[in-house]
Amino acid sequence: MGAIPDEAWRIEPLLDVQRPPDQRFRGGALPLPLSRRYGTDVTIALRPERPTIVANFVSTLDGVVAFDALGRSGGREVSGGFAPDRFLMGLLRATADVVLVGAGTVRSRSRHVWTPGHAHPPSTAAFATWRRQLGLPAPQPTTVVVTASGRIDPEHPGLHDPNVPVLLLATASGFLTIAPQIAGRAAALPRLALVEGLGYEIGATPWAELRSVMRAGSHLFLRYGLTEPPRHTGE
Repeated sequence: MGAIPDEAWRIEPLLDVQRPPDQRFRGGALPLPLSRRYGTDVTIALRPERPTIVANFVSTLDGVVAFDALGRSGGREVSGGFAPDRFLMGLLRATADVVLVGAGTVRSRSRHVWTPGHAHPPSTAAFATWRRQLGLPAPQPTTVVVTASGRIDPEHPGLHDPNVPVLLLATASGFLTIAPQIAGRAAALPRLALVEGLGYEIGATPWAELRSVMRAGSHLFLRYGLTEPPRHTGE
């Protein structure tokens, strides 16, 4: 896949569902350097009863979200390092209080730092302006690493940036980009999908409402909001 020159691309909106006027949200009109890249405002609906979670994935056309190869199990291999996808990841990080990552992601990315500017370095200064515009007190979102085993390299550079707060959470126990490739699966080569190890009962499956559709080249950026399962009242 040929790379798009950095000055040539822009994520264009194809569908944008308007939010209710009385809904609380974070965001608004982007600073000019970001709005040149992203063709609409950024507004994330806030939940009054709990923190708001935004999940960001890139998926192949056949639903693979990671190739599960040593050192190459992140989204970059799925998206092809597509610059608009990297920009969108940085924009979401810049809008957030916290970036939540799993221990497996930390282990597979030996040099990664979970900051907006690391995702898209040309937008580092604009991301900082956006955070100030949002009134966020910290210059960088907090990196929260979730681990069941505690197997985290204490020397990982993503845990040692003095400007990035880090929190490790141990436990005993969306937003989706469609990339224009097909990865395939086989019994001898299983690959991570969006949901693994869980099968919902009929009638209990979570549904999603399409909120916006944007495009850059052959990549689609789909934004969904999860809703409650439909209630069946009988025939």
